[in-house]
Amino acid sequence: MALISLTEEAEMDSERVRLVEELCGLGVPLNSLHLAVLSSAFRNVIAPKRIAWMSLRSRRPQPALVGRYLDRIQGELEECALRGVRAVERAVRAVGCEEDVVFCCRLKGDFFHYMVENLEEGERRRALCVQGEESYAEGVARASGLPLLHPARLGILLNYCNFLHQALQETPRAISLTQEVLRTALPLSLQHPPKDSQYLLSLLSDNLTLWMED
Repeated sequence: MALISLTEEAEMDSERVRLVEELCGLGVPLNSLHLAVLSSAFRNVIAPKRIAWMSLRSRRPQPALVGRYLDRIQGELEECALRGVRAVERAVRAVGCEEDVVFCCRLKGDFFHYMVENLEEGERRRALCVQGEESYAEGVARASGLPLLHPARLGILLNYCNFLHQALQETPRAISLTQEVLRTALPLSLQHPPKDSQYLLSLLSDNLTLWMED
């Protein structure tokens, strides 16, 4: 962990990802701190690629040249996200509590979401969407044993609903699930839940308002 912390301070994101992959492969027990580092390391590498893809996609003067760069960026993004999936699959075998398993399922689903968000419709995209939905669905099922306002439960439900809306284009399902989450959780929010839970509830509410207006 000391080396990983140094790479973070030095903003050596690719090296940090490599060290995190090694950590996940050691078979040693992992906790929520390790998982947070795993998440941060991969997101710091993937996020600039997502931003670059969207920026280039908006440029139309040289479509052939831009298209080649888009394909390159998409390939790099998919490669990193797939490495993230494999790291999570190793990590989940080393965690010791249910909320950490839920976090792993959410993270795995997120990686699949990143892979498909800019892919054109086709067999590969459909296959990745299936794997993404399976990851989220497993996490949601496991989260059913957590308190209704637990951040891990609300977090995976939020991201699953986003996946339904954005990747699968199944907005009615996303709306229905979000409504159910809020129906059961909002009455309890009067009991001063943790700030993380309050924030996640506000995101769920904002999404519902936006989707209902479309």
